[in-house]
Amino acid sequence: MKNFLLLPPIHALFLTLLVACQPSSEDSKTIKYDLAGIWESTFEIKGSSNQIIKNRILLTLSEDSYQYSWYKKLVAEDDSSVIYDWIEVSRENGRSSMTEGYMQWTADIYGHRRYNKNSGTWTQLRMHPSSNDHAIFSSLEGNKLTLKEDYNMDGDYNGFFDKPETLIFLKKE
Repeated sequence: MKNFLLLPPIHALFLTLLVACQPSSEDSKTIKYDLAGIWESTFEIKGSSNQIIKNRILLTLSEDSYQYSWYKKLVAEDDSSVIYDWIEVSRENGRSSMTEGYMQWTADIYGHRRYNKNSGTWTQLRMHPSSNDHAIFSSLEGNKLTLKEDYNMDGDYNGFFDKPETLIFLKKE
């Protein structure tokens, strides 16, 4: 009978210690790698026939989602004429998980356009369900965000055909 009477105070003491040892709600929050906003990256690629393909990527990040929009403009190498002006050629929307130094993106929808050289026109941007996964290494210095993704899985970030594997973004908003 004596052991039975001690059991509730021992439980109470255990529960008190358990609650006291729990981290505060501030401590238990995952530290967010706050990159919310619109980021822009630009780069150029030498095209064929003395042409330059100008590229602009707008990356919109929120706490748990992303939108990646890729724009292109084709100009003569000497900038004397525009073959086609800025147009969004692809877009991907999805869910994101971010920690300092690493991002995981899972696409929900993806769309792209195609350019018809003969007619000088673009197809419509058609969005389709997608399940692309992206593992991206990141670093942030002030308003400069560097993203690295090894598209061709060759162990470096030197580029893959006409797409660089390392992009530097500047914060727009």
